Amino acid sequence: MFYLIIHHFKKRVLYTAIACVFLHSVSLAQEQISTYTKDDGLTSFVITCTYVDAKGIVWLGTNNGLNAYASGKWYAITSIEDSKTGKPEPMGRVETIFEDSQGNIWVSVLNKIFLYRNKFWTVFSEPDIDDYVVKNFYEDSRGWVWATLEHFQDFKHVSEITFNLLGGTLHMYNGLRWYKFDDDVAGNIAIDPSEPPQYFTSFFQDKEGNIWVSSLKGVYMFNGKKWVTYDEKDLVSEKVRKLIMDKNGTVWAATDYGISYKHGDEWIDLTKKDGLCGTGVYDIREDPQGRIWAFTRNHLRFAGVSMVEYGKCTPFDKHKTKLKGSIEQIVWYGGSVMAMARDGVSVFDSAGRWHEFDNRNGLHDTRYYFLVKDMWERIWLAGDRSLYAFQEEKWTQLKEQEEWKVSALYVSRKGDVWLGTEKKGVFRYREGQWLHYTQESGLTENYVAKIFEDNKSNIWVITRKGVNRIEASP
Repeated sequence: MFYLIIHHFKKRVLYTAIACVFLHSVSLAQEQISTYTKDDGLTSFVITCTYVDAKGIVWLGTNNGLNAYASGKWYAITSIEDSKTGKPEPMGRVETIFEDSQGNIWVSVLNKIFLYRNKFWTVFSEPDIDDYVVKNFYEDSRGWVWATLEHFQDFKHVSEITFNLLGGTLHMYNGLRWYKFDDDVAGNIAIDPSEPPQYFTSFFQDKEGNIWVSSLKGVYMFNGKKWVTYDEKDLVSEKVRKLIMDKNGTVWAATDYGISYKHGDEWIDLTKKDGLCGTGVYDIREDPQGRIWAFTRNHLRFAGVSMVEYGKCTPFDKHKTKLKGSIEQIVWYGGSVMAMARDGVSVFDSAGRWHEFDNRNGLHDTRYYFLVKDMWERIWLAGDRSLYAFQEEKWTQLKEQEEWKVSALYVSRKGDVWLGTEKKGVFRYREGQWLHYTQESGLTENYVAKIFEDNKSNIWVITRKGVNRIEASP
């Protein structure tokens, strides 16, 4: 289990690596762009994760430690001093940033967890496991913090080995000490090099307080005292790609050989012979009507989507959905289901029919990247040449067509649509008006990797050459 190797560490150490901040600003339609690079204190241009905490502090995880932005200043943290030895404990690549209900910040790096609590830093290390990293944190209703640790070993440099190794283990911190569940949950598995390196696939707590975990070695349920394991004896396959609980409390497992759902004390299987469109189920979701949608593939190729209602499967392959490629995004509206593939968009209406949108419905692009429903129930679609809004059962083109490859789409709390591109910077759409931000107008570069918002409605744009903050406008 994790051992505490560094004790309370005063806040003043956080500020020892403060870099003087120099803001490069330009005015664009009464908005100011501030850019930050290594000259301003960034520890690396490689941003691995971002987080805005409850206090409004912007945290950036990088390939070389952590950066925190507060009160107009950057604080660079690449190591924490060991209070016993006086030696710095390096951070390295930051994998995950998480905030619990008490406002504590959890930061995971290789073989360590850094905890920022009450203006002190604490570091936990796992000496019994090599080369593990926490992929996800989860806080349950008791306030316990769970950490899924994973280990990935890539053998692509060894020509004789045609697989990769993936392992996982689960730890829990109850505020006083760490507990590990290696005998109950941990495991290792060989995976195909084309598979995503993710051992633990789902984690949630049900209304009774039970913890549910799915992995590539089965499903586990923890009732607060002991673990119950469901594997190939119970499920159609122990290789579970996703686990959900529907609004009625039924647990559904998407596996490599079909679906298993829990009915009372037994599991019921649904496979291709029961109507599933394809063999392997890689994703499963519940719509507002309580129907279950399963996304399937055959030998890593998209096979189709199936609807499960009243225990029966209705399959829809690419011919029925009218889409040629893999369904990548799906949204619900009214009683309908809208699905997007790179080559088009189709809708499954309340009458149970699929319709493909085309020029007659207002779509004029040939490739699509993002399909998003915002908090106001508006639906946005980013294509390879324009942005569209879905209104009155048809699409409205909002921008003159030009070649752009959208790499990020974010809808702000004000309702503005922000689009990042690979070569043309950032576009903002607000009530029929467009603004365009590029390197010439102040961005660090025109390739945009991520867009997010802080608690003051400022928009942050991450590029390969730095970080940009676009100040909120009225």
